[in-house]
Amino acid sequence: MKASSIRSWLNSEAHYFSGKKELWWFIILTGVFMTLFLIYFQPYGVNNYDPNETIDLEFVIAISLFGLVTMLTLIFNEFLMRPLFLKNTTRKGMLLWLCWSLLLMSTVIYFFYNYLGNWHDMSWKSYLEFIWNISVLGIFPVGGLMIYFHMRSLKSNLYEITSLQRDTSNPDKLVLITAENEKDKIALTLRHLLYLESEDNYVAIHFMEGDQVKKRLVRSTLKRLEQELSETKIFRCHRSFMINLFQVDKVEGNQHKLKVKLKSIEGTIPVSKNYVSTVLTELDAQISPTIVKEQA
Repeated sequence: MKASSIRSWLNSEAHYFSGKKELWWFIILTGVFMTLFLIYFQPYGVNNYDPNETIDLEFVIAISLFGLVTMLTLIFNEFLMRPLFLKNTTRKGMLLWLCWSLLLMSTVIYFFYNYLGNWHDMSWKSYLEFIWNISVLGIFPVGGLMIYFHMRSLKSNLYEITSLQRDTSNPDKLVLITAENEKDKIALTLRHLLYLESEDNYVAIHFMEGDQVKKRLVRSTLKRLEQELSETKIFRCHRSFMINLFQVDKVEGNQHKLKVKLKSIEGTIPVSKNYVSTVLTELDAQISPTIVKEQA
């Protein structure tokens, strides 16, 4: 994977653990998983006071307290600290926040463990071991939930963005499109320009003239015009299409099959997988959307 692709993935919007329901699943599953794992497998010498390592009521209650402390720590972290400190909702920001969550959880459990044991194991070596052991355990519920939420979004969620509060601050801004020979030019306002479509060695410019959709060809490549129009609201969404965000009426589909519906145009324009994140991010900036999730 190219470094640019990794950076693009890290800087794209993260949708994991973004809602209260998902956060509660994360908190409860992490606490329950760690409790059951420690009770059943008894790793890290958690039951070494018992030579037979039997599972009695006292042991279950003690381990359950650690699970409860874990959940209380995560509740404090996710509902009180997160709104104050997590401003970056990209994947990079989310990964850093998850690392911090594991560190905080490990630290609290370490001090709780020493409190119950009259501070008998206070050392840097023991603390670092706690961070490693608890983090390894925490990765399983976190990773499992991330995979589950990702698969659910791909299989069952449809995103519909309706342009209820469109930013129309400057719909009459002129956009100049120049052919390769730099002689043939066409100037259109964002109010009238619809989309650009690649046609062999030409690009078809689709625009409104009165109440009719017109088309004009200019000799150029879509890649060249993408660079020329980089400072406008005309964005690449497919290897064959560029769309005017001012004309977007609705977006439907999921991250593997997204489609854009433009005003005054019958049918839809496809959005390639590589452009899904960019298109949705730009639409979030351009439109104050209502997002409706429906079961497929």
